[in-house]
Amino acid sequence: AFLVASSQFIDALNEADGPFANVCPPRERSLLTRALKNYAAAVRMRYFMGKRQSPEVEQSDTLEYANAREPAMAESLVWLANEYYPDRKLIVWAASSHLSSNERGIGMLTPQGGYVTSINPWLPMGDHVREQLGDDYYVIQCIASAGEAGGLSGWRRTLDAGPAGSIDALCDGTGKEFLYIDLRTLYAVGHYELMA
Repeated sequence: AFLVASSQFIDALNEADGPFANVCPPRERSLLTRALKNYAAAVRMRYFMGKRQSPEVEQSDTLEYANAREPAMAESLVWLANEYYPDRKLIVWAASSHLSSNERGIGMLTPQGGYVTSINPWLPMGDHVREQLGDDYYVIQCIASAGEAGGLSGWRRTLDAGPAGSIDALCDGTGKEFLYIDLRTLYAVGHYELMA
């Protein structure tokens, strides 16, 4: 019911001669439209999150959850970049798993040795954003060779040292406390094979 109502409200907000045409300036209507679309995505996410926590959870529930979340985040970022702040640089803080693009081409080391590419059936936000913003989309990811990772929900785990040959181990082996590697430049000049 909310999805239907929000869709009708969005249509009314964007009617050229509609009820909001003389009440809200276009920029405010655009913000309200984006907020309603995000809230509608959140409602869908909560619905499938509830299904994911049931004993009869199905893979399709996880896929529907991701398909509500990732495109909505991408649409918001592209909207901010192209419409709301088209003349500004944006800094976005998000989990690397959401910001990444082309993750299906990234080999990840398995505990048994060898590499596996992503098996997620959905595309992260980064794929959608890169498709629309191209090289204007630049991701800075952080890695650490020691410490602890955690999430807002309260989970915590100790970080193991990176396995030999990994980017984590190579960076740690330099002895530098902080290090920045521009992988886009390395790839452009043909040095990406050094990382293999």
